[in-house]
Parts: sequence; structure tokens; C-alpha cells
Amino acid sequence: MHAENTISPPWKQTNRITGPPAKTTATRYENEFSIRNFPGIPPQRSLFPAEFPVNVMHIQSLYLDTSVIGGYHDTEWLADTRELWQQAQAGQWRLVTSIVAEAELKNAPANVRDLFAATFDASNILDTSTEIEDLAQAYLAAGVVPPKFADDALHVAMATVHGVRLVVSWNFKHLVNVRREDGFNAVNLLQGWPAVRIVSPKEIIHAHDKQPE
Repeated sequence: MHAENTISPPWKQTNRITGPPAKTTATRYENEFSIRNFPGIPPQRSLFPAEFPVNVMHIQSLYLDTSVIGGYHDTEWLADTRELWQQAQAGQWRLVTSIVAEAELKNAPANVRDLFAATFDASNILDTSTEIEDLAQAYLAAGVVPPKFADDALHVAMATVHGVRLVVSWNFKHLVNVRREDGFNAVNLLQGWPAVRIVSPKEIIHAHDKQPE
């Protein structure tokens, strides 16, 4: 679901990851993360046990938009999307999303809603803030995305302000393309926020591939 012209705030009264967003560290590694059981993936223990090693802090966070969550059950994107989930379950990535995706999926098919519930909870669903909504409005004012796709602007603003460097999406029209990424990052630079990368799951799942010698 998309807002028209301005960003509506239906998610303000939530109980998610908030805290004062900082332009340096933000909230990247605040909470313990546990992936539960997913369809087609054998159950494994929590990625972050009670006493996890120091190097767990090196796990990269990925911000997933709605298209990736829905892609888990979409025949066109299923293979790469499920590989991403398997890699996260193996401890290679930390998956986060936001109340924007949660709201967009309220009327999604049951299997998609079940996946969301199995993957995300209050520890890895990012909340909004005045800074996030202001940054998203700046994207719209700059024409990075049209106003009727304000939720796409909110996804990038969520990741930026919460300090998640990688936004993962199957939305090639409004997010995963060079012109859009340049536009988002131009606004980030002007607003004093760091740059983000916007990539598809296909780029992510091969990130740990060993190079031939």
C-alpha cells in the first residue's frame, strides 16, 4: 500500500526498534536475532545464542523490503530468495525489515504473512521516527521516486537512518537501479546521512563465494 503525496504515519504507535537514530552508529546491532523455522528449511538453533562470540558483530545486516519477503513464494524469485534465507539461517546475514513492510503485508497471502511472522519480531522490525519521515519526504521532493510510491522512499529512509547499509529488493523499477540509487544517495549526502547500496538478493547470495585461484 502506498501513500499519496505525503507519507501517512499509520505505524507511529508501535513497539519496535526505536531509540534515538544516530547518523553514525544508529541501531545496527542492538538486539539478539533468532531465525526460527521456515518452510523448506531444516530447523536450526538461534544464530545468536545466549553467549555468542565477539565476531558475531561482523554479521552484516540486510534491510528487506516487501518484494523480497513476497519473493520467497513467488516462482520467479523463489530460488534466490530462499537461498538468501538459508544463508541468514547459517549465520552469514542478519535480516531486518520495518513497520512499513509489516503494514504492506497485512493483506498478503497467508503463506507470506506466516513467513513474516516466522522471520521477524520486535527485535528486527525497525520503527519510524521524525528523522526517517523527513528524509523520505526529501527523497520525494527531489523526485527520486513519485509521491504515490512513498513507501519505497520510506524503505530506504528506514535503512539509512537505522544504519543498515544494504537495502535488498526485487523492485527494479523504483529501487534496484543505478539512477534511483544515485538519487537516494545524493539526498543522503545533502542531508548528512551515509550512502546505502540497493541490491537484489541475487547479488547478495554470491557475496561470500570464493574467487578462483
